[in-house]
Amino acid sequence: MLRLITILGVSLAVAAFLLCMAWANFVMTARPEKAAAISPQVEFDGVIGQPCKRDLGVIATGSIHSEVFFLRNESDTVAEVTGIETECRCTSAKASPTVIEPNTNVAIHVTYTAPSAAADDHRRISLLTTNSRTAISILANVREPLTVGPKSVVFGRIGQGASVRREITVESYTDYPLHDLSVGELPSWLQISVSPIRHSQRRDGQAWRLAINGTAPDSSGHFNHSLSLTGKGTGKNDVNATVTISMSSVPPLSVVPSQLLFDLSGAKSREKELHISVASPLTITPSDIEIKFNRANPLGIRWKNAIGRNWKLAVTASDDLPDGDDLEILIVNRKTMSVLARVPVHLLNGK
Repeated sequence: MLRLITILGVSLAVAAFLLCMAWANFVMTARPEKAAAISPQVEFDGVIGQPCKRDLGVIATGSIHSEVFFLRNESDTVAEVTGIETECRCTSAKASPTVIEPNTNVAIHVTYTAPSAAADDHRRISLLTTNSRTAISILANVREPLTVGPKSVVFGRIGQGASVRREITVESYTDYPLHDLSVGELPSWLQISVSPIRHSQRRDGQAWRLAINGTAPDSSGHFNHSLSLTGKGTGKNDVNATVTISMSSVPPLSVVPSQLLFDLSGAKSREKELHISVASPLTITPSDIEIKFNRANPLGIRWKNAIGRNWKLAVTASDDLPDGDDLEILIVNRKTMSVLARVPVHLLNGK
């Protein structure tokens, strides 16, 4: 008898459990409309009535971008779209749906065309509804399709025959890949090598490093070149950029004054200074220099300063020298035995 009561009790408990499960399932499925109304939708970018923005980052001039903003109606009333305002023809927008139930989203489909010149661009769109105005902003750092930094290379005053190196970076902001970056024709004093580098601002972007080597011509003067760069895309339009390069070729060193005058009469000072300036880059040191004369050594020479690019020589004349204008100081490169500078010396009132 006890065993029968136990079995009956267990059966009643199982039946009660199954009945509860059936009731719970009925409650959850009996009113699907209400459940769907409060279920979460796709992620949204903002709330109707509150400003929202999107930063497109670095993009190319003239490029076209399609964006979708999802805005949530968090009010308790239905919001109806009455219009959309844009600042210019570069931006267009439309809303879907135009009737937004509480706790649902509206999609704002925006087409944005970047300006034709590089700029930090900011465009505004206004969504008008029956009970609010929502400001939508698009931000963009607009760059040239081929952006060069820097756009000009100035080597400065370079000693004849010396070489210097500068580097620039070229970045592509096209919406299609470039398979090649080429440089135009180069003058004899320029050599350029191009190597791809990893792009730092955009995951799918491209960039190149250009090593520009300039060698100062043997003749003095100012030299300019407009370097043409072309990016080539398969089946797409080429994109171009220009870099200006300049250099002044000067003698390896210059001497001031350009001539010396000694008055050997009376007790006048017999010592003069020569100021020597070495052109960039510093390829000559005082140990590379030898001071000579075009005839027997008639003057005393000593270094007063030989630091960096600016040197000083003290030149002394004795009072037993004869008059004359045929004396020259020769500044010679010991390694090549070439004359780097000539300084005429004039002696007056000598013996």
